Amino acid sequence: MKKILIGLMITISLYGENFIVDGSKAWEQYDNGEKNLNDTAFGYYLGTINGIRTSVNGILFCLPKDATNNQLGAIVRKYIKNNPEKWNEGDWSLVFTPLKEAFPCEKKK
Repeated sequence: MKKILIGLMITISLYGENFIVDGSKAWEQYDNGEKNLNDTAFGYYLGTINGIRTSVNGILFCLPKDATNNQLGAIVRKYIKNNPEKWNEGDWSLVFTPLKEAFPCEKKK
């Protein structure tokens, strides 16, 4: 599992911090019915969220069984939109942080 996490973090960091921000903006444009959007960034955004979801759910955050990719994308997009001062922290942080805040794992006793 550690190798998967390290590989995922390296892959995410290779594309640069703003690619996830650009993807978030593209999703907002899509939601607003705009036709001219950055398809690559949009796909990267959705793929990154889904990749993080499938690789660290239950380890770094704990999603409810009925959580949808749409819901996760909206949570990440809201975080990105409300925290422009954090855009330089990298894609991993911009996706992981809001999901961890929204869906923390229960502490084992």
